[in-house]
Amino acid sequence: ENTYVGYGCALDGSWTYKTAEALQDISGLTKDIFEQGGVDTSAFNQVMDMMAERTDPISNININYTALSAQERLAHRLAGEEGIIDATLQQKDLLISTYAQAGIEVSAMEKISVTFCGEERWAIHTVASIQGIPYYILQLFDTNIGPYYVTLTLGAFVEDTTPQLLELFY
Repeated sequence: ENTYVGYGCALDGSWTYKTAEALQDISGLTKDIFEQGGVDTSAFNQVMDMMAERTDPISNININYTALSAQERLAHRLAGEEGIIDATLQQKDLLISTYAQAGIEVSAMEKISVTFCGEERWAIHTVASIQGIPYYILQLFDTNIGPYYVTLTLGAFVEDTTPQLLELFY
């Protein structure tokens, strides 16, 4: 349960959680990948808060926090959730290039409407592959809850089970 963003998820014993040390390592690796993709990370202030994985079906869930300046918070509040999604997708080529640096080959990336915790929300749905294995990514963004931009990422390998992953949240 995450009181900051106001939602939780019910995960059974088939899920394992990454340790705090592993999350720190992943955050550092993410920064390195962004840098290799040509992204300026001088103001990179992202922390992975939670990551859970399971093997049947192969899936993962993670929550990232990105600190925002007062100016960025205002811009996010004015843009709203859909505006943030649209602005993110305007950088689609850079995102695809950054994914490629991590060995993820993107074939499609689009804005979709999903039901999350009983509310209609905007999300980014990405269809990709890693070494020929299909990989589906669904990302939701919470931008109006304080000094952090929170990204919820759901990942599923082989078949797109991200709609079922959304149902785990309350």
